[in-house]
Amino acid sequence: MVSNYRAVLLPDGRVAVQLLAGDAGSGISRTGAVTRYSLDGGRTWHCAIHSPVEDDFGRPALFETVLGPFPRGANLLLGLVVRDRAGNVSMQLPADAAVFLAPQNAGLAVDSFGMGKGPSGNPIFSPEAVARRAAWVLAAESAVANLLTRALDGDLSPTERFELRRLEELRTVPAAFTSWGVDVTRFRRVDAALVKVGAAGGSDQIVFRVRPWR
Repeated sequence: MVSNYRAVLLPDGRVAVQLLAGDAGSGISRTGAVTRYSLDGGRTWHCAIHSPVEDDFGRPALFETVLGPFPRGANLLLGLVVRDRAGNVSMQLPADAAVFLAPQNAGLAVDSFGMGKGPSGNPIFSPEAVARRAAWVLAAESAVANLLTRALDGDLSPTERFELRRLEELRTVPAAFTSWGVDVTRFRRVDAALVKVGAAGGSDQIVFRVRPWR
């Protein structure tokens, strides 16, 4: 089983890739997820082994890696190879594969959070969720602004204290981006149907040009 494929093109030319993979029968090894990439139209290929975020035998695990940086204007092909412990191989992109262009400074989230850390992986791979949380924070802050002053005096009901705690929790992920000046509303999704290309050997490829964010 392979799903939740995300490729995020960062403004500095790096490409962050995450996927969810598992095999109920034999499991996926820690080195079982590999991204293949080519800069010369598929004549030669390089490989990057993904780091597992959660590695539990027989259960789906997140795998993440960062490629590049690649030069501006490079034509990049991405392919995927997932191998279970029994040696079975899949080279097909899942139907839910998605590609995102990240806004300026978003690469700092990759550098800060790193790859293969945390139960949900790097938040760079969840731009829609990050944007939703940022909107919730904005709405919640206006709704509870008057509570912050009263909180200093301890004059809050249990419900109001809960709302403040909820606001702090919602702030956590967007703050990781906004503190670096990242506009989380400017992640752009590329239609995966336009970038999936069937190739020989039963494999799929994603093809796009490395360009700076505008």
